[in-house]
Amino acid sequence: MAGHIVVKRLEKQTPPERLLKGIDFWKWEEGDTIAHKMCFKVDSEGYFLSATGDDPSKSALVWDLVVVSDVRAGKVPKDGKLHDSLCTSLGISELSEDCCLCLVYKMDGITKLHFTYLMALDTESAQIFKTSINKLAHHLLDYQLSVHTYMRKHYVRMCLESNGHGQLPVKVVRKLMMVPKTSKDILNYFESAKTNVKEKDDGTPYIDVSEFTEEIYMNLIDTLLQNRGPDLDVLKKECKIKARKQYIDAKEFATVLNTQQRDPRLNDILHPRLTNEQAMALMDKYGGEK
Repeated sequence: MAGHIVVKRLEKQTPPERLLKGIDFWKWEEGDTIAHKMCFKVDSEGYFLSATGDDPSKSALVWDLVVVSDVRAGKVPKDGKLHDSLCTSLGISELSEDCCLCLVYKMDGITKLHFTYLMALDTESAQIFKTSINKLAHHLLDYQLSVHTYMRKHYVRMCLESNGHGQLPVKVVRKLMMVPKTSKDILNYFESAKTNVKEKDDGTPYIDVSEFTEEIYMNLIDTLLQNRGPDLDVLKKECKIKARKQYIDAKEFATVLNTQQRDPRLNDILHPRLTNEQAMALMDKYGGEK
């Protein structure tokens, strides 16, 4: 029987207006006895799901929609204290299972699942949230982004880390940019870019997220890359290769492949590490005459 090919043009999903404005939920984790009311929303690009509480001094909780497995039907909490707390907060005597949802996501790697439990204020909000998040999380286009779009996504992620006062801690920028704590590159850059670095009452440095434009973000990346050094030097440092020559031999290349490129979850018996001979074969095939 002859088959046929179906060509479908993938288009960027637009989050619904309700998700852009935010939907209120009561949120709790496994083992909690108290639920917290939080507003869940999606950014305009449809990259991330974030949740903010009543305390504006705290940063938002952020989930990359790529790591969200699904939003499924939940159950009324069995814990009596949590159940009574939700009933009191909602002003009702009995909880509706139709308002309960479970957010399933992958936090550590791609195999271990985490569960966050939610209760909407009404069944309509629960259904809109469930349908919309599942549609955004399973959209194939988000797995085929260009390099520029990934950088744009990283910028959006960084801005979402600001608190309710619009304060973006410098330590968050360091963490997401993977810059060592001892490095002063970021502070020096902000100073040269005329971006005011302020301090909270506890001395934590921060910048106003309104001043952290995408142009400043891109220039920051260029500045950090200029100070990074040649890729080969960085690679040798990460792999603890002390050779001073401007190339690596087969043994050192095998070290790079086995430490930097290998999936740590692979079984050494079923998927043995590359030998020096195999590394040499790869160098001969792809390394060119030099």
